[in-house]
Amino acid sequence: MQCKDQEFTVGKGQVMLDGKSYYPDSVRLVVPKDQAIELAQRILRAHEVARPGDTHLLEIPLFGQLEEVEDE
Repeated sequence: MQCKDQEFTVGKGQVMLDGKSYYPDSVRLVVPKDQAIELAQRILRAHEVARPGDTHLLEIPLFGQLEEVEDE
């Protein structure tokens, strides 16, 4: 099965129109309860060891399925 590899950068692509923020894409991350603590710990560890000049903490490959969600 073919896998599309995409990169999503938080905050990238922001456009200001009439004083409001708009983004070209949105990702809703749904983390199963039994995996949430491990994910949070990975992010906190990366923050803890980050050097002052680092602009990004880490890249976390997340595997799952992208599904389109109707706008609310």
